[in-house]
Amino acid sequence: MSSVGVPWIGVAIKAVSLRADRAGPAGARQGALGWSAADAAALEWGLRLAAASGAEVVAAVAGPPGVEAVLRDAMAVGAARAVRIDVGEQAPSGVVAAGLGALARSAPRPAQWWLCGVRSVDRGGAMVPALLAAELGWVAAAGLSAVERRDDGAVLAERRLERGRRERLCVHGPAVLSVEAGAAVLRRAALPDVLAASRRPVTRFAPPDPAEVPTAGRITVVEHRPFRPRPSVLAAPRGDTARERVAALTGVFDTAARAPRLVQADPATAAQAILDALRTWGYLEPPVVP
Repeated sequence: MSSVGVPWIGVAIKAVSLRADRAGPAGARQGALGWSAADAAALEWGLRLAAASGAEVVAAVAGPPGVEAVLRDAMAVGAARAVRIDVGEQAPSGVVAAGLGALARSAPRPAQWWLCGVRSVDRGGAMVPALLAAELGWVAAAGLSAVERRDDGAVLAERRLERGRRERLCVHGPAVLSVEAGAAVLRRAALPDVLAASRRPVTRFAPPDPAEVPTAGRITVVEHRPFRPRPSVLAAPRGDTARERVAALTGVFDTAARAPRLVQADPATAAQAILDALRTWGYLEPPVVP
């Protein structure tokens, strides 16, 4: 756990198999463990917040002893301490969240933040951040694409909305923050830090009895597959013949308002033309007339 009296930030990481169709670099050996891009972004933001506030990062992974290699990788890039929550492989999300909550409550000083990846790459349920927030009685900010610490200690976060919009949140801690994959690029570990991390201890933490976790028995995992987002449902192209349908898909016979066009103008005129086109296509609301 964190040092006595030292403020700390928790980062929850899920150890996953580094396969080309799941996570990690293509060509990673079968069975190698690592983290997803979302968890890597959560760790990077945790390290940045810790550097800005003088806190230390505590990396936590739930699983059997074999997942400790992931924790040593986290220590190599800057995590001050590493904790393995001793549960079985593929433990239910409720058990993992209960273990993280018990870990947070056992610390001599409360955490400032908990950071998580928005979802794992094997199940993709995005349940652990919400369940962890419920365990601790904290607020939760999900799906963040950027996190920045303000001078007053709060966090200014941003997340994506539909049609290119952005929502900015001012989050006052303590809170659970879950970030998207690609929200930050995790720093690389220097070779001396990798060697030092291989010799550092990993703390084992015993979680609560799964029988005492209300959500543990409600969900039964029947199959494990790589996460695949559902395909978008699109309307069929217009036209009775193949030629008409291809023309509808390519837009070659669209009206002038939607057909591609080249505009050569000064910056202000060109910017206005872009805004007009976006409004015509439905991506922007019509301008408000006072």
